[in-house]
Amino acid sequence: MSYSSERSVAAVATSLGVTSNMIYRWRKKYTPDGGPNSRSNSVNSAKGLQNEENYILKKVSAFFAKHQK
Repeated sequence: MSYSSERSVAAVATSLGVTSNMIYRWRKKYTPDGGPNSRSNSVNSAKGLQNEENYILKKVSAFFAKHQK
């Protein structure tokens, strides 16, 4: 959650009822280098694709609204 969310570590910790230090300890314990794991990377990729899709839909909507008769 702390990697795949746009919220801060402190906000994630508060929502889980733990301290920020606990989140950092979990990161260090459960990921090889304390960095994001493959699951959080795939979540971030999905968010990026969703943002790109929304951008394209906005552009298409604007195009059709402009050229509507």
